[in-house]
Amino acid sequence: MRLQSSQLEAFLAVAQSLSFSKGAKTLHITQSAISHRIRNLEDSLGLALFYRHPAGIKLTEAGELLLGFCKSRINLEEQLFRNLSTQVTGQLAGYVRISAYSSVLRSVVIPSLAPFLKENTMIECELILRNNKQVAGLLQSGQVEFALTDMLIGKASISSEVIGYESYVVIESSTCETNPNIYIDNSPEDIATESFFRSQPKMAPRYQRIFLGDCYGIMDGVEKGLGRAVMPAHLLQGNNKIRVVEGFEPYFLEVYLNYFSQPFYSPVQKEIINQIKERAPSFLSKPD
Repeated sequence: MRLQSSQLEAFLAVAQSLSFSKGAKTLHITQSAISHRIRNLEDSLGLALFYRHPAGIKLTEAGELLLGFCKSRINLEEQLFRNLSTQVTGQLAGYVRISAYSSVLRSVVIPSLAPFLKENTMIECELILRNNKQVAGLLQSGQVEFALTDMLIGKASISSEVIGYESYVVIESSTCETNPNIYIDNSPEDIATESFFRSQPKMAPRYQRIFLGDCYGIMDGVEKGLGRAVMPAHLLQGNNKIRVVEGFEPYFLEVYLNYFSQPFYSPVQKEIINQIKERAPSFLSKPD
């Protein structure tokens, strides 16, 4: 059986946006036309590719496997064209998208990849900052090739490897007076502080929360004495305006590198995997 390109294009457009209407706009066709192509594809395979429910759609397990195939197919085509057009330079070339949450994107991903990207200037790299749940969603919908999370995605179609650990500690300003009953988080949905205190052998203190958007906003707030915070210890390196509050046990979370399991990886993808796996651990913690 051969898969029709028009049907695969329709599937990919919908899978990446999780929307039939957005997928149709991407391909400049009607929503009924894209629905018809996907219905024919599902009939040919004898499998449902999407769960359809009032709140929207999401990929079935078969859909996730097909998305991985589509990404491999695109990678093969892109690598062929790159090889044909860059034979003279001898440099790696390609386009790669990586998403991560705030405490590892700037302090782990960028320094891990910087030497490699400086040597291979024909690689276009896009780094996307999102929260953990959004990072996983970008990968599962095929909008990025790599995602770094502090949780296991747990999908058969996705490879997940632990590349290190974040050691969470309580921090406060070393230069300003700080109210020890105020803790700073990213947002009301951020459970870092709550999870940290649940891991402690002693009862959690009573505390008030304030929110400063991302880990670097939190660090700025701590420096100014707005409150304490629970943050990864690796963010404190070289910062003498912040100190670790004694009396708490470190709380370790795994950092996962996630990417689609597929039969073919381009040379650029292979190097991205190797660079992150080899260099990222030096920026992260190790449990005692």
